This record gives sequence, C-alpha cells and structure tokens, in this order.
Amino acid sequence: MKRIFLFLFVMVAMATACTQQGRWTRQQVRDFRHWLNDYREMIYLDGMNDAEFVIFADDVTGLIEDQYPNYVEFIQMTGMGDTVDMVVVETIVSDVQANHGNMRYFFPYEWLKEWNILPENMKHKELRAFYECLAGSVNKSYGSLDSFVYAALNSTIDDQRILSLARGCAAPYQKE
Repeated sequence: MKRIFLFLFVMVAMATACTQQGRWTRQQVRDFRHWLNDYREMIYLDGMNDAEFVIFADDVTGLIEDQYPNYVEFIQMTGMGDTVDMVVVETIVSDVQANHGNMRYFFPYEWLKEWNILPENMKHKELRAFYECLAGSVNKSYGSLDSFVYAALNSTIDDQRILSLARGCAAPYQKE
C-alpha cells in the first residue's frame, strides 16, 4: 500500500512538472509500465517470462493511455488503481479467450506434474489439447471465462473443483 501511495505522489509530482499537458510522455509511459511490475505476483502473470510480460504490459498501457489520454487527469483520478486492476483483468481474459493455451499461466505444466495430474514428457500437441479441454471445462463449470478469471485472481476458486476439471482433461494422458 505504501508503494502505491509513493507511486501516486511521484507520478503527480512528475505530471505537474510536465510542460506537455494532455499527452503521456515517454517517461510517464515507462513509469506506468514499471508500476505494472507489481502485478507480476498475480497467478496468471507470475508464470510469464520477461518478454511475455512486456507484451502484456504494453497492451495494458496502450488501453489505459487510449482511455485516458491526459496523464495528469488519470493519475489524479479517484479510483485510478481500480481502473488499472479492471484493465489488467480484462486483458488477462482477452489473452485466454484468444488462445486457450494461455491457461498454462493459471496452471503451469510443472505444477500439474507435481500434483500428479499430468505425466512427464507430454508432447506439445497433447499439452495444447489438455489446455483446450481445461478451458472448455472451466467455461462450462463457471458459466464464462470472465467469472473464472475474476475468481482465480480473487482467490475464491474451489481448488477441488478445478483439480477435478484438470483430472478429467488429463485422463486420456494418464498411464494405465
């Protein structure tokens, strides 16, 4: 929480010193992207490598900048953090909807092996099929990918329910 207030203070100070009103400067964009690093602790984002996270942060930054072209107004806006949270979650949902393989960020293969859900040495094609199955099962179980993502990010998921879905999708790959 202290980091957020410190960040806001620094951003407001920089914004007031900025002579170019209404557009984000390169430094402001860099600072905002740097601030997004705090989100890397989220379950979906912590599995991304640096290059993947840069692409994700660019997407979020672009959406925020498009919605709020006046940086000073954005930083001073009540609920700015909630707005960023919402855009981050919407971007995650879009990522997973665009490619069900992105479910691997919620349930990394290494974790699934440790939990004895998936076997060692699965082929890429098999992993892809597993994650597509899991995404479909999640959609059926939660009503929508949106509700699942919100539940996952807010830690309200019933772990046994998810493990059951994962085991069902992994059944064809288990050794007899």
